[in-house]
Amino acid sequence: MKKLWMNNWALMSFLPLLLLMPTQWSAVADAEPEVVMDNQACSVYNHTFTAGEELTYKIYYNLNFVWIPAGEVVFSVRDVGSQYHISAVGETYSSYEWFFKARDSYEVYIDKQSLLPSLSIRDIQEGKFTLYDKITYNQSENKTYSVRGSSKSEIKERNEYEVGNCMHDILSIIYYARNVNYASLDVGEHFPIE
Repeated sequence: MKKLWMNNWALMSFLPLLLLMPTQWSAVADAEPEVVMDNQACSVYNHTFTAGEELTYKIYYNLNFVWIPAGEVVFSVRDVGSQYHISAVGETYSSYEWFFKARDSYEVYIDKQSLLPSLSIRDIQEGKFTLYDKITYNQSENKTYSVRGSSKSEIKERNEYEVGNCMHDILSIIYYARNVNYASLDVGEHFPIE
């Protein structure tokens, strides 16, 4: 049971961040958010972040009523031409590494116009568990190409998958969701993501 909990440390540590990420902070002056519903139904106008944004979150371990700071996750956005390179790097504090050491890195390259990913990389090191997962997205053909192994140098799987429209990874969906104009949605209305 302990191993299962530790292998899910990164996922569990990112879930609170979804709630903490600012959803309506405007980084572009006087920009009005709008969901584009033509043949690019997956697109959303970016009005919440720009290159250079960096957000740091502390990760806490909860022991009943005691909250112990255990690590940090740093989200950053860089401009790389027609795309943004977004990364989230999480690490346990060195003072807790005797108990459990985590070094998790998530990266994604997203199109500036649609905010859809073209490439995502996960490099996970949690205790003795390691995972490297690189996914290339072909959004126009609804396909992904996955390379996966215990590390970048030890690839064990290469797969191609058929996927639906609006395919995201865990990191790109956070930045996409920050730009959805929730106030304009009716109760029960959906917006396309996968």
